[in-house]
Amino acid sequence: MSDGSGAPATSDLSDLIGTIWSQVVGQVNTLIDAHKAFGFFQFNENLNPTLADVLTGLAFIDFALTRFLESGKLEFDEQRNAINSKQCILKMKSLSLALDQGNKAEFENIMAELRSQSKF
Repeated sequence: MSDGSGAPATSDLSDLIGTIWSQVVGQVNTLIDAHKAFGFFQFNENLNPTLADVLTGLAFIDFALTRFLESGKLEFDEQRNAINSKQCILKMKSLSLALDQGNKAEFENIMAELRSQSKF
């Protein structure tokens, strides 16, 4: 539903931000599970879709979250979920970089951050 401006209505926006947060946390949980199962050395080879594919898919979501935050239309909980989603996406980007660079220590640090970030 829309208010005529082309922007989603407040309740629709709240539902959308909640859905995005849920999907991002679901992806974080998938990464956590893959880490438990495969560790650092086999992590990337056993992801389907790959982390690069996931990040490609999240690029537009990240952009949209930025615009929602800038709009001033989000309530506190919505802002928090949007910021937490963006933070998880950024950590997944950092995780990808650590994997690409073969930096196991940084990979493990980021995985610990992701475990503490997600809510179940």
